[in-house]
Amino acid sequence: MAIVVPAILEDDWDNFRNKLGIIIKIPGVKRIQVDFSDGQFTSHKDLQISELDILNPAFEWEAHLMVNDPRAYFFEAKLVGFKTVLFHFEAIKDKNEIFQLAEELDALKLTPGLVINPETSITEVLPYVDFFKQISIMGVHPGDKGQKELPNTAEKVRELRNAYKNGILEVDGGVKISNIKELSAAGADLLIANSALFDTGSEGNKTPADNFQELSHAIL
Repeated sequence: MAIVVPAILEDDWDNFRNKLGIIIKIPGVKRIQVDFSDGQFTSHKDLQISELDILNPAFEWEAHLMVNDPRAYFFEAKLVGFKTVLFHFEAIKDKNEIFQLAEELDALKLTPGLVINPETSITEVLPYVDFFKQISIMGVHPGDKGQKELPNTAEKVRELRNAYKNGILEVDGGVKISNIKELSAAGADLLIANSALFDTGSEGNKTPADNFQELSHAIL
């Protein structure tokens, strides 16, 4: 069954620390994603891996690299305790290098993950997917929180699931109560929640723990 994965996208250390402190206390959280931007692949720069302390080994950590040179982040990701590292298909100009990057992550005992932007077709990435243990489909354009899911996301999940039978399939961006069951039914294993987790509701009476439980139950 699919699971909800809390994500943190921050450019401020205090905000990052506050959100992390909330997430690790939510019952049922097993896996956490942290997003990193270099200000080139996306329009703004977020916290860098070198700024993090050693990560709590009680959780499974994944690093989402929204950067033009993902290789530069691999060793630091290993040092602080990430287990999975995802980089963007679109960031690699020479597509032959994609295979090399997957092998380098394997050599570091890191799970290699490939991220697909909304404008990229599944057909375009199919020659590469078998080199990765995890594929992430972006449901929004990367870099900004709170965007609405693009309408063809579930269709792309189904298309990739048909070709990518055994790997972990993730959806990142725009995951809400209203669409999480559809995305899970389409074949997603991991559903990334950021804004949906920290939205306190119109009356401000919801907590991230409440939202996590609601999202998780909505999958059923």
